[in-house]
Amino acid sequence: MENLPSLIYISYSAHDAAIMQRLQHDLRQYHFTIAASINAEALQRADYVLVVLSPEAAYSQTVRSELATARQARKRIISLLARGETEEVAGLGFKPHQWIDLRQPDQYEHNLSYLLNVIAKDMGITLETWPTLYMAATPAPGLATESPAPGYVTGADSASDAALPSPKTTGAPVPAAIAAAPTSSPKSPPVFWIVGAALLILAVILVVAAVLLS
Repeated sequence: MENLPSLIYISYSAHDAAIMQRLQHDLRQYHFTIAASINAEALQRADYVLVVLSPEAAYSQTVRSELATARQARKRIISLLARGETEEVAGLGFKPHQWIDLRQPDQYEHNLSYLLNVIAKDMGITLETWPTLYMAATPAPGLATESPAPGYVTGADSASDAALPSPKTTGAPVPAAIAAAPTSSPKSPPVFWIVGAALLILAVILVVAAVLLS
């Protein structure tokens, strides 16, 4: 489906590799393709660009260059504060009300949910309908899909990765009486049976008439 993003690009400093890897893992559960390395093609193709803010990122030429490219291309940019204070990341041009704060480990899940809600709202959907939309957008088995370019990380990376819940079945259940009913229609009696019965009735009528007339 067109409103499901295919690629998220994460711009980060090497000092923030741990938080990047956690984000990468968690976003895979929602079937995003993740690019989290220096990859100009991926950045150009990205639906969303996540910028991990930290004191080191503020002085990173790579982060600054990727951010400038994303702004020039008018990408959807979401800033995530991983470490540091306001003044330490101010050089990247984001104000406190523009970032999602990931500094407190005990608040990580809450703020990840907030991030997903921001993306879902931008897509015009809700997290509750996300699994259903993803299932609807998944190609049927056997259909060819575009292979990701080298450097992309797609989907869940192991059997231990949690899968999305299956979409709930909608509509009323089929009543048992209907579900158990035979699918084939009852067979009609053969035609010769009908003709034979008619001839027998006619013969009886003729015998009765003959008796009455004798």
